[in-house]
Amino acid sequence: MINFFKKPKEKVFNLHHLDADALLYRVFPRLFMELMKKYFRLEIEGLENIPTKGPVIIAPNHSGFSGFDAMILAYILQQNTKRIPRVMTHHLWFLTEKTALPAQKLGFIEATFENGIALLKKNNLVVLFPEGANGNFKASTKKYQLQEFKRGFVRMALKSGAIIVPTLIIGAEETHINLQKLKFTKFLRGLFLPLPLNIIPLPAKWKIVFTKPIQLPFGPEKLQDNELCHDLANEIQESMQKKLNKEVKKRGSAYLPVLFGILMLTSFRAQAVQGFRCFPSMRETRLQVLVKDNTIEALISNPMGYEFMPQFDGTSSAFQLAFHKMQADDLKSLGEQFSITWPKDKCQLDVNTFNLDCDGTSEISKSDVKSYGVSTTQISETYAEDSYQKRKFRFSLEKDNFYFVSLQFDIKSCEKF
Repeated sequence: MINFFKKPKEKVFNLHHLDADALLYRVFPRLFMELMKKYFRLEIEGLENIPTKGPVIIAPNHSGFSGFDAMILAYILQQNTKRIPRVMTHHLWFLTEKTALPAQKLGFIEATFENGIALLKKNNLVVLFPEGANGNFKASTKKYQLQEFKRGFVRMALKSGAIIVPTLIIGAEETHINLQKLKFTKFLRGLFLPLPLNIIPLPAKWKIVFTKPIQLPFGPEKLQDNELCHDLANEIQESMQKKLNKEVKKRGSAYLPVLFGILMLTSFRAQAVQGFRCFPSMRETRLQVLVKDNTIEALISNPMGYEFMPQFDGTSSAFQLAFHKMQADDLKSLGEQFSITWPKDKCQLDVNTFNLDCDGTSEISKSDVKSYGVSTTQISETYAEDSYQKRKFRFSLEKDNFYFVSLQFDIKSCEKF
């Protein structure tokens, strides 16, 4: 495998003696990366957080359909740590010999658990994007909204003892604009592709931040603990999301003033997002309400406790218990995260009190499920003569059957943004 990040020993005036492989995979990439650093006005922070030896997993957010973030990050790592980064990439690169050969020469490794463990056991520095292709193929309207982290990087760290360095990449979202994620799962499992607006990269300002390293306090004995792996991945994702929000807010405009003026004249802009989020403990339901130009979107993550919802007054009959089970099965099919979107003119929202009320039919992001309204209401409940004040996210749901769903969250865990 050729290390294309390595500085070529050949002088420029000897280039005519180099073969095609050396030019294509060694000289040209280094020249291109140096140009991109200048073009994006790249700023780097936190290099001291990268261990100089031992197994390390660099875990960045993934954005920009082109994969520039992976290439530039790997180049920066090699330049500044003197370690050769091993970049785990999508299996589509390795489907055919014509694509697999260039990928291997560029130093890319197919993203499998076995490959990752083999590299970490040799004390390598591995770059692995926890979001996978869902991160860089998402529509630009969801820029800087981390997609669900897969748990593979956590399991690799547990088995190998590797240190995890959460990494933030700011700027790639605005470099390549993606209109939509197109699904082709009918033709190939897990296949989806971007619908790009531009191929030539826009001159967005980039910043790469290496945050404090994480040494997991568990070992290989927890490898099969799915709940623990899920919780650890979510904790890292939530921490990265908060830091990412701060960095984006601190940066301001991504573009040069001239380009920004051109974009304004052509009416191109990303949708302004505001709203509130409620992120309680890792084992509870988390809610995020996004207010966009014409819509309000409610994102529900980790909807635990389905089998207990909705609550019925009095003693549950056998029929009601069977209904609970049927509802739980249908709701769990929605997965660990789904969203519901309503027209903005059908909703009333108060971000100060975290109240949301929407009327009318709305599509849910998973399959052909529908909802008929939503509310976040504070209610009083009495158990054994003790009263409790709770807030619940309530919505109707039609999937094979019709339900009223009630997911509890703690208002103390809510914040507006």
